Amino acid sequence: MSLEENKKRIAESATDDSPKRRRRALDELSEEGPLTQKDVIYFQKEAIWRQMNHYKQKSVQLNDRVNRYAKQCKVNEARAAILNAWYDELVLLLKAKVGTVSDVNQDLLADLPEGDEEANEVLQQRRSQLLELLTPVLLSHSGLSNSMMEKKLEVLIKDLSTLKAQKLSVAKENELLNGTITKLNQDLEDLIKHQERLSSKTLNRISESHGRDSESTQSDANGSKPDTSKPDASKPAQTINNEELEQLTIQLNEHKALNTSLQKQLNDQLSSITAITNENKQLQLKIADPSDDDITKTGIFQTLQKQVAVTSAASVETRDINESLIKEIQGLESERSKFRTDLRAVMEKELREMKESMGKSDTDLTRIRTIRDDLLAQIAILKANKTNKEVMEGYNTVIEAQKTRIAELEANPNVYRKELLQKLDPVDESVTRELLILKNNLLVAELKELEVAFKNVHSLSLKKIASLADADSMVNKLNVEKSKADQKYFSAMRAKDALSSENKTLKQQISATRDFITQLKEIEKAHLLKIELLEATNKDLKATYRNSVEDAIAKDHKLTASHAKTSELAAKYKDLQIRQLAEGDKSIRELQLKNELENEAAKLKSKVSSLESLLSKYKAHVSNSASGIPFDEDQKTVEALRALAKCSVCSKNWKDTAITVCGHVFCSECADDRIKSRMRKCPSCNKQFSVNDLLTIHL
Repeated sequence: MSLEENKKRIAESATDDSPKRRRRALDELSEEGPLTQKDVIYFQKEAIWRQMNHYKQKSVQLNDRVNRYAKQCKVNEARAAILNAWYDELVLLLKAKVGTVSDVNQDLLADLPEGDEEANEVLQQRRSQLLELLTPVLLSHSGLSNSMMEKKLEVLIKDLSTLKAQKLSVAKENELLNGTITKLNQDLEDLIKHQERLSSKTLNRISESHGRDSESTQSDANGSKPDTSKPDASKPAQTINNEELEQLTIQLNEHKALNTSLQKQLNDQLSSITAITNENKQLQLKIADPSDDDITKTGIFQTLQKQVAVTSAASVETRDINESLIKEIQGLESERSKFRTDLRAVMEKELREMKESMGKSDTDLTRIRTIRDDLLAQIAILKANKTNKEVMEGYNTVIEAQKTRIAELEANPNVYRKELLQKLDPVDESVTRELLILKNNLLVAELKELEVAFKNVHSLSLKKIASLADADSMVNKLNVEKSKADQKYFSAMRAKDALSSENKTLKQQISATRDFITQLKEIEKAHLLKIELLEATNKDLKATYRNSVEDAIAKDHKLTASHAKTSELAAKYKDLQIRQLAEGDKSIRELQLKNELENEAAKLKSKVSSLESLLSKYKAHVSNSASGIPFDEDQKTVEALRALAKCSVCSKNWKDTAITVCGHVFCSECADDRIKSRMRKCPSCNKQFSVNDLLTIHL
């Protein structure tokens, strides 16, 4: 990947990501004053965020490289497949034209490299095929002269040497280009990191504060020593000669003497400042009892007045609230009594109406049931009598028919005889009269017997008919009685069902009334609790009102006493004000002098420290030059974030490892020691973490 492509990709990612979504701020940074613990956490989170962006850029680059290699791999596979196809076709064509050879020259083609065995097997097979094809071609051209062969060999050697030289030059250029590309990429990453650090709020704030504090010291150090704050690794270390060393020692002694004198002056000024501060404290103690006007202007007096106004307003409000609550309680009690009376009246009225309706319905039901039973019994009796009448009428018609027939036969015996004679066979003429008389006598005797038998049978039939009629009447009466009993049974069962249903309805009504009564009781309990709460609040409000009145009275007494004290100390306060103004001017002048002396002392301390550092460098240079060890004068300047960048556990190593669980940053040694000693908790917040939660960062 080239440098321009990397820049384009970073610019596109920055422009594409910004309008899509706005990332949430890490934390809020304090605007003024010294840095707090939250600002330190904010700085650590910023460092983690920068490192994560760096890792993201690297991952994007690696993904692009992997995609490019994957595309190249696909293209190479396609080319290899085509070349294999061509190779197979060429081998088949040459085998058809070139015969086989027993002796193969193994020196024609290069040996196979050591590597994958499967790939070497395939290459070995193809090498043997190529040797079998090339050996007869070379044997056919072996008749050339030695001079021609030597010329071709010389040409090949020249071409080979030129190709080797070109290869070496191209390899060197490739190495240089790769080095420049890696260097440019590293420079680009460093520039991106530097840009991110410049955009950091905490770094800008600390650098500005550090620049304001060290501006004077840097100007003096730059005037008294060479430019050593920005070391350059490419320049060699500058040597210091003996004369410069002597001059530096002389300057050091002078500055030390000057520093001691300034220190004495500073101590004298500090003693005078302490005396002035003591006098100021005494004046403040005297000012503790000011005048009436000053007391009225003080915050305590104003707050007391506000409290009195608030308490009076609160007392008025509590009085109004108490009266309103009493009215509400009275209204609720009247409403409760009225509700109870109305409810009782409604319940009694409903119960009375229900009892009357139940009594009416019971009487109507019994009357209807009795009427129904009577009608059913009459219907059954009528049905039974109707059937008996029909049977008796049938029997009477049969009897009357028999009587009419008998009368007719008795009245006209000759006709009956003629009919008998007609029915009988004709009598022969040879039959005698005596035989006929004899037969007639026999028939008359039989006829009398038949009449007797008929009468007996007729009387028996009449008796049986009468008994059957009596039995039928008894059966009918029993059926009627049975139907009456059935009707009474069914009516009793229906009455039982009606009574059971009425009982159920009454039970349901009773349960409903009980539920209603329980609800009323609960409502009454809730009202009672509300009344109790209101009474308790009323008592509390009364107590608070009394307390507020007492507090107001006590505060009024205090105010009167304070007014008396202020009136007594008015003159003292005016005198002390005049004296305080004079002492204030004096203390201001002394503070200005103290600040000037402190600034001069700081400048001298910075000069002394710079001279001591130069002296130590010179001594180290002398010792190292004597022992033969090279000396590098360039040193990194002390950064403004040393206190933040040092590990808070060991305070000697730089912070380079972040805990992703909570975001706190420590050195890798402390993190490894905690993991090894099984104390896997963050020293700042005691959150547990593991090896996978550690993230390497670069502040």
